[in-house]
Amino acid sequence: MTFEEKGAYIDLLMMQFNRGHMTTDMVAHMLGHNFGQIWVKLKDKFQQDSEGLWFNARLEEEKKRRQNYAKSRRNNLSGKNQWSKSKGKKGGHKDGHMTTHMENENENENINENKKGGKGGKRSPVEVQLPWDTESFRKAWEEWKEYRRQEHGFKYKTATSQSGALSELFSLSMGNETNAIEIMRQSEANGWKGFFKLKDKNDGKTATRSGRVVRGTDYDDLKPGEIPISDIGRRSDP
Repeated sequence: MTFEEKGAYIDLLMMQFNRGHMTTDMVAHMLGHNFGQIWVKLKDKFQQDSEGLWFNARLEEEKKRRQNYAKSRRNNLSGKNQWSKSKGKKGGHKDGHMTTHMENENENENINENKKGGKGGKRSPVEVQLPWDTESFRKAWEEWKEYRRQEHGFKYKTATSQSGALSELFSLSMGNETNAIEIMRQSEANGWKGFFKLKDKNDGKTATRSGRVVRGTDYDDLKPGEIPISDIGRRSDP
């Protein structure tokens, strides 16, 4: 269809929707002086009812469907639907289908509120379990997090990520709180991003994790089980 034919087709559908089935004169008036030329292209998209009036079958079906839906909504509000729980009771829709609908909505709202921590939409903070529940360790841990944020632009985003770091710290410190705090202080003093075993207090050598030797001296890039090659010449076997 041409743009003119499409426009004429839409105009006819709108007239049918607003005024019902159309006479030939109504169609001719809508199409104007091009009636003979355009109607021959659009005529097969319309049918005639028993009275000879023109209508588009698809639009007729959609219009009836919309009317039935609107009627169904009105019946729900008045409690007249056959599935209404309020049949024979005073109160209509308040005790029927709409009540059930509202109950479901309230239930979902309560579930969402529990997840978010209330109607304000703020989630309840998940408390991180520290390996040592002491003031000194809590202070050291908060200072470590602030150091990571300030120096490396890093922030623990979840309780799980914090718990993972705490677990590593606990392992490296051999379960000793004092060692754990010193490990954090050591990393802060050297500008490291992660945790490493404390330097040997007896000879000052770096007691890094034993394992594969790697090139470079940047402790930030070390992986578990790797030793910087710069430490090899300074290591002494026991």
